[in-house]
Amino acid sequence: MATGRCLCGAVSYEVRGPMRDVLMCHCIECRRWHGHVSAYTAVARDDLVLVEQRGLRWFDSPDSDLNARRGFCAECGSSLFWEGAGRATISIAAGTLDAPTGLRTAGHWYVSQVGDYYELSDDGLPRRSRGSGSGSDSDITSLTQIPPSNPTGRVRSPHPVRPGPGEPTSQELLDAEREDRI
Repeated sequence: MATGRCLCGAVSYEVRGPMRDVLMCHCIECRRWHGHVSAYTAVARDDLVLVEQRGLRWFDSPDSDLNARRGFCAECGSSLFWEGAGRATISIAAGTLDAPTGLRTAGHWYVSQVGDYYELSDDGLPRRSRGSGSGSDSDITSLTQIPPSNPTGRVRSPHPVRPGPGEPTSQELLDAEREDRI
């Protein structure tokens, strides 16, 4: 089971299902919300369990074409969640997850709105203009899907984490956590 929280701990959560790999969003709203590019995973709504929510507040995203709202901690200001109206999933800011996540960056959204202060490197990942009217979703649609239910409860990713020499694998860390060894 994955866990995460805001900077001060006034919002903490558990993820009790599979997570989608991370999408980088370059839209103006995300850049203003996060101070730069956003990095989000996503889970089925029912798989996100709020353990502590005293600081959680929601803000309607003013220019969202999906009538989204954004969840943040009112005590420390951490941006945590993105939720599109009527969607079966909720997005979680990847930086709020506790390591190891087992996730990898899968693609870029809203590349037509990349800030003028940085360049999008040629990382070989799929890109979607989104909002510019050009391109199609076919290059990134499969990346927005959450993997099928995982009966083991372990976080899965199509890209396994490769530890450095002498470091435990992600599975070893998860097993140790379950056995309260760490």
